[in-house]
Amino acid sequence: MEPIPDNVDHQVRRSTQFRHPTQRYGPSLYQILLGDEGEPLTLKEARTCEHSNKWEFAMQEKIKALHEDNTWELVEVPKGTKPIPHMWVYNVKTLEGKPKYKARLVAKGYKQIQGIDFQEVLLQ
Repeated sequence: MEPIPDNVDHQVRRSTQFRHPTQRYGPSLYQILLGDEGEPLTLKEARTCEHSNKWEFAMQEKIKALHEDNTWELVEVPKGTKPIPHMWVYNVKTLEGKPKYKARLVAKGYKQIQGIDFQEVLLQ
């Protein structure tokens, strides 16, 4: 490393502007985050939490509704293709003062590639 010439200022210049702390979320969202009902983020959490029987019932009801609506068709996965991963999303809704446990099965569609498997949905 070359030595710094004598005619160069050796001190680091700092901004004189007042620094504001970053704020990721507004105050109302902090209240929502702090007051959440403890909804599980994963299937493992849903199966090990204190309300596991309610989450299991919600998942069974959703699977039953998907079958009744003929939402999908069970097929063999073609060779050379990978199924699209999926996940459960859990919510607690309050209806007439009582909590209702809801589960949704969602495909991770962002893993699809346009022109290859964009029009197809094969859940893993």
